[in-house]
Amino acid sequence: MRLLTWMLLATVMTDLAGAAQAPTLKADHRPEVETQVLQVEKAWNEAVKLRDRVKLARFCAEDFVTTDEEGSVSTKAQFVDAVMQHFKLNSYALTDMKATVYGDTAIVVGQWKGSYAVDGDEREGVFRFTDTFIKRDGQWWAAASHMSKASP
Repeated sequence: MRLLTWMLLATVMTDLAGAAQAPTLKADHRPEVETQVLQVEKAWNEAVKLRDRVKLARFCAEDFVTTDEEGSVSTKAQFVDAVMQHFKLNSYALTDMKATVYGDTAIVVGQWKGSYAVDGDEREGVFRFTDTFIKRDGQWWAAASHMSKASP
């Protein structure tokens, strides 16, 4: 019985040692790429402000998806059409932004504060956002975006 207990204990210890050595994922620390992605984020927001359909379409991957603060999910076409037909951005500021790069994938988190109109209804808001970009053929493409109302 003692032998069986020692064998089980040895097996558990071996498993725990193996788990401690499991592979981990850590972001690449590439400041020049992080800066580049943050510039893309800013340019994308400017395209929204200018309601530039061509630039908006160039920033978003074909299968782009966005989730707004109410939980509604939109495709690229729905997003671009909403900006063009229903959304007018008066002013905004991007703060507390950070880009994290994993190879050809980058995640940008930050805070968006601004005044805007939806179908003529003037509003102001502060939101936290998470945008995911993928680099293909030398260009960073927005693949997904999510916004949540910021806590006061």
